[in-house]
Amino acid sequence: LEAFATQNFSWQGQVWPGQQVLWDIDKANDGRHSDGDAEASSEKWQTRLRLSLPRLGEVDARLHIQGQQITLSVIASNAETRQLLSSETTALRSQLEKAGLDLASLGVTAPREADEHGQSAG
Repeated sequence: LEAFATQNFSWQGQVWPGQQVLWDIDKANDGRHSDGDAEASSEKWQTRLRLSLPRLGEVDARLHIQGQQITLSVIASNAETRQLLSSETTALRSQLEKAGLDLASLGVTAPREADEHGQSAG
């Protein structure tokens, strides 16, 4: 019931044997209230998925959604993983467009770079 009241959800566990994951979902509340379709279009959600994969290493994905627009930030400790994720940006954008979503921005960074950007972004 607390998750419904606060509109925050956090889960940590195993997605499959030996694979730990941390998953957070939050409804961003900016204090504004409006009616009807305007409320749905201004609704903001954010989710974070953090896991360590055998081939990709540590991956921390943060997704911000407002209406049909998505902002994705991926933090990966492995340089090869960052290169692979960056090279697949076009395919990801295409798949999201097919689903009716607009990828407003995508950033793939190393952990230290992400910490610095996160602090300056607020």
